[in-house]
Amino acid sequence: MPEATQAEGERPRGAVSPGWGSLLPFLALLTVCACSEHLPAYDDPSDLFSGTLEVRYVMAEHNEVLVTLMVRNRYDETLQDTAEFAGTCELTLLRNPSLRKTIALSSALLQWGDYDSRTRILTVDPGESIILAAHWDFICDDSTDLRTSVFRYIEDPTCRFRHVAQQEELEVRVSLTIFKQMPAMELGPVVLSFCHIDTAVPLQLCAPLNGDNSCTVLR
Repeated sequence: MPEATQAEGERPRGAVSPGWGSLLPFLALLTVCACSEHLPAYDDPSDLFSGTLEVRYVMAEHNEVLVTLMVRNRYDETLQDTAEFAGTCELTLLRNPSLRKTIALSSALLQWGDYDSRTRILTVDPGESIILAAHWDFICDDSTDLRTSVFRYIEDPTCRFRHVAQQEELEVRVSLTIFKQMPAMELGPVVLSFCHIDTAVPLQLCAPLNGDNSCTVLR
């Protein structure tokens, strides 16, 4: 599928184990007298996580934009605290920047991670990741539906039963706060190029299209 990616990070490798303690005490230790030989080496709290932002046009189950955010613990100790999971994912149509969508990020978008929704405690072991995913159906904040009033369709030259929109570009930016006492992680901009397909056509009538080759019939 067509995708745009800004990356630092790697895929999680499995379930994570219990943490060594709250992130708050850990950050407090960093400010204690540096003469103690038992203190961990100083790490900038804003640099404890790395992030990967991936944007795709997806047609497998729903005709939509899928934004996936992977955040990895770069520190050599387990990070554990009450999770904030606050922030936004902003999608902007570059041809007309007034058309945009802002998606609020929350724990409800969490796809992978050692998170207790009852206590709101998040645990991330060294090298492990959390993954959040947001879906967008092309309806903007002002209720404009790009599919019906903005995209410019032409007949698919390879199949008269199908219409394909001319290529568009979306700019995506994400701001995410994982733990309250840590600064927000800023990712993007990432630009996704795609051609919206407005008609599902049986394979007997047209060659299949998916998010990966949605624009190829127009070239």
